[in-house]
Amino acid sequence: MVGCLPPLIVLPRLIYRVKENIVAVVGKRNIKNYDGPFYNISHILAKNYNKVTYSDDIALIKLDTSYLGIPRVPENVDLQRVPLEVSSDLNECYIFGYGSEEFTGEATLELRIGLINLISQEECERDLGQYMAPERGSGMFCAIGRGSSGLVDACQGDSGGSFLCKSKSYSNKYYVVGITSYGAGCGSPNMPGVYTNVQSHIDWIDDIMLS
Repeated sequence: MVGCLPPLIVLPRLIYRVKENIVAVVGKRNIKNYDGPFYNISHILAKNYNKVTYSDDIALIKLDTSYLGIPRVPENVDLQRVPLEVSSDLNECYIFGYGSEEFTGEATLELRIGLINLISQEECERDLGQYMAPERGSGMFCAIGRGSSGLVDACQGDSGGSFLCKSKSYSNKYYVVGITSYGAGCGSPNMPGVYTNVQSHIDWIDDIMLS
């Protein structure tokens, strides 16, 4: 992640390959010399991902284990269920990830955080252009951030990371608003990143969780 800060709030879940098996590490901010448990994944449930438009860039994983002993999501974190275009309850927003800090760089071993701002579809189309910006109604949104060290942006390895926003109404409440999807390079001036809109897929999420 480019222009990031030390991690503040998150219960990280890292998915990666170990000897060709896909496993999950839960609740760890630093994975250097990690010697804790690996959780096998029994199912990866993906929506109808479009490789051309990148729409429906979302999936759920099912761990091949019980909940016993696995760190739980903090009670002050919830899914965003109100459409972004009508929500007035969102304040400061953050992205998280283990991605590289420069284009084509190496992934980091410590979870990073970046302060980022939501922008409108019109601003996104102006900055990214009609071919890079997400299509209207695709269940995606754009965001860009600037910090003391310059532009804040996701990078390679951050995809799938969470996009959290703080609630204005509840001082200690955060909502999972989005999921890091794609962008044009890393930290390019005036180039926002594109994120999956969780609220647009909430019915799909609920259906799978209940099934």
